Amino acid sequence: MFWSRFTVSLALAAALLPVSSSRADVDSYASLPLRPGMGRHQWARDNQLEMRTLWMDATANLDRLNSREKVQAILDKTVAAGFNTVAVGVKSPCGFVLYNSRIAPKMKNFLNRTTYPEGYDLLQTVIEEGHKRGLEVHAFLMVFSDGRKLNRSGPAYGPHAAWQSVQYLRSGKLVKQADAPGGTFVFLNPAHPAAQDYQLSIIKEIVSRYDVDGVLLDRLRYAGIDSDFSPASRIGFEKYIGKKVARFPQDIFTWNKKGPVPGNYYKPWLEYRASVISGFVKRAAKVVKSTRPGTVIGCSVGSWYPTYVNEGVNWGSTRFNPGKEYFWATSTYRKTGYADYIDYLAPHCYSRDVEILDSREAGKPDWRSVQGAAQITRQAVANACWVYGGIYAHDYQGKPQEFLRAMLTVREETNGVMAFDLSQIDDYGWWELFPQVFRTATSPPHRKPGWLAVKESSTSPAKTARP
Repeated sequence: MFWSRFTVSLALAAALLPVSSSRADVDSYASLPLRPGMGRHQWARDNQLEMRTLWMDATANLDRLNSREKVQAILDKTVAAGFNTVAVGVKSPCGFVLYNSRIAPKMKNFLNRTTYPEGYDLLQTVIEEGHKRGLEVHAFLMVFSDGRKLNRSGPAYGPHAAWQSVQYLRSGKLVKQADAPGGTFVFLNPAHPAAQDYQLSIIKEIVSRYDVDGVLLDRLRYAGIDSDFSPASRIGFEKYIGKKVARFPQDIFTWNKKGPVPGNYYKPWLEYRASVISGFVKRAAKVVKSTRPGTVIGCSVGSWYPTYVNEGVNWGSTRFNPGKEYFWATSTYRKTGYADYIDYLAPHCYSRDVEILDSREAGKPDWRSVQGAAQITRQAVANACWVYGGIYAHDYQGKPQEFLRAMLTVREETNGVMAFDLSQIDDYGWWELFPQVFRTATSPPHRKPGWLAVKESSTSPAKTARP
């Protein structure tokens, strides 16, 4: 424990040195295990390529973003802190949007709190003010989350009710998610064609009508291992495997006190669900790239790859073969990976345990730490896209030095920092922490096409890949 803290102290001290000493910052982490791509991502950092994103959740920041003047003040702080990008929430997990949409319902209030003024377009305002300050602006969407249970609000309770996920209860009953016990939000069935088309229409509307630099997709997943067991998913699965399932859902799995008990089709079912999500990602990437060339697409995901299969997602690369390590993966599961189709992945490296040693001392797997989460993400992504590590400010409330440790760690292990969320950073008064780490200006790596192709032993990109 002493040596772990001593190492971090060296890193914190190095972060405060002039940028010419950035290599010392790295050397203090020399004992950390290397993963494929370590040479490449460090090379990018040495060339001032680093994503620095401030997440701005729209509903959590109602009182900070509901006027142009307030947006200007926040973005001034953002620039002074050293960020180069903001991800502004434009589609909430309730299914309402925060821009002037011709397709989706606009949020008017949130839990009886006053929201944005009539006609106020948050996205357009942030784009205009952000670009004036040299910031990239990425539109942040909660994709398949479409309603809130607490006040039964959102499209999932209205025009999209037929698309709701069907949940497989431990009692054996199949019910729509809105009627299932527990949970906060209502998800749509990702396998429902109309649900997919609707989400794609929102993405297309944003990139066609707004000068966004990127689109960041979150909640691009199933509600959990107990979803979706609708007739649409049964039909899709039977088509996927080329045969009928006699007992559905029992042939997928049954329940006991500990959880799911795999049936004959458990592994193929997991692969099918992941194929649904990767299929949607391919369609979304095509919409973004064909509608506004130069706009990047990223996905925000849980970094806990070994268990994220429960959400029906394989965010890894098709080059990564989980079948070698995880019992739940088929020999062909790797083909469902979607990292190859996006520009960047933003894993939630959310943990109070910053280093692997911290998790081990607590008896947890390595990937439950910030450091381990970043490493397993880069291992699964296999350099198919850039990786920008997400950290959760709330995990370190009252512990700013631990927050700095987390920032330094994701910087060392990935190509950037995705700081969540504006609301906490502002509440905690942590704006002054970032310049201690962000010493010089950087550009997002995804703005340098071809640089991911740099070989591990290279010191510069191929001639055809030069910016």
